[in-house]
Amino acid sequence: MNLLDIKTRKWNETLLHHCGGPNLKFKLGDPVESDQIIGNIGNYFIQKYGFSLGTPVLVFTGDNPATLSSLSPSPGTVIISLGTSDTLFLSIQNPVPSMEAHTLCHPTLPQEYMAMIVYKNGSLAREAVRDQYTSDKSWHSFNTLVNRGRRLRQEGKLKSGQFGFYYFLPEITPKCYGQFKFEEFSKVDEFSENPDVINCLSVLESQFLSMLVYSKRMGLSTINKLIVTGGAAQNDTLLQMIADIFGQTVWKVNGVSNSASLGCAMRAKYGFEQTKSNFKSSNKSYEDVVGNVVNENLEIGATPSPQMNKLYHDLQLDFIKAETIVQSLQK
Repeated sequence: MNLLDIKTRKWNETLLHHCGGPNLKFKLGDPVESDQIIGNIGNYFIQKYGFSLGTPVLVFTGDNPATLSSLSPSPGTVIISLGTSDTLFLSIQNPVPSMEAHTLCHPTLPQEYMAMIVYKNGSLAREAVRDQYTSDKSWHSFNTLVNRGRRLRQEGKLKSGQFGFYYFLPEITPKCYGQFKFEEFSKVDEFSENPDVINCLSVLESQFLSMLVYSKRMGLSTINKLIVTGGAAQNDTLLQMIADIFGQTVWKVNGVSNSASLGCAMRAKYGFEQTKSNFKSSNKSYEDVVGNVVNENLEIGATPSPQMNKLYHDLQLDFIKAETIVQSLQK
């Protein structure tokens, strides 16, 4: 993956030379577009699994591009997967590669790019804060505290420069480790007022503000659709926080337990469509072929509050300032 020049969609000759010498390019073969049929299935699979003779084989992909494929994203689509680790997927036209995230060729749109940001402290961090600051360690209690914090934020009753960062595992984006709490941008051991409320609020604010800030750095300029998936997407309080921070309606995925497998199946459907005699003349895109599958599984999960969105828009620079302080404390 890291040997590919994403602009030319060819191997980078300099990297090939340093990583494997003159024979590496021959061993790898030439890269192909992700929608290309590369041959027919072998006899082994026909005999062992009952595939039909002449079944076409589409070029393979990885689990993360397959997840993106399952939601048939158009340019400007943001997909947030909330799990043990959180993952942010972007469909972008003008990527800005960085050391903080991955930039790949898009799995379904030949002229687009896929940016991916992975956070190790996803549900792990949310659960740790929940367990520490609620008496019964329930999401109901956690959500109640978060919503109290949201009201304090809305009423302007939180201190300036009040943020919490929770890196129980060494984080990837940014490269930080530990817990950091600030009031008026000064590090404190614990929040001076309502620590249960502020910690539960802060863990969500810091996670989702980070996603917004880093997605912009990766080249996202306009959001056309925001989709949230994963186990934690069933928590309406989390969805509302994402909607308010991004200023977008949040769509959630229903009835799909393995989006990567679904994406592979949808890519297979598109590949099979290519074998039909009228495919080229029909000029069908990937979304034309599989779009209905996606739309059937989406429903609105939350809509943004204009007032809260403005508050979070104005809070971004303060968040960046606080995160910069955290990064400086790592040295």
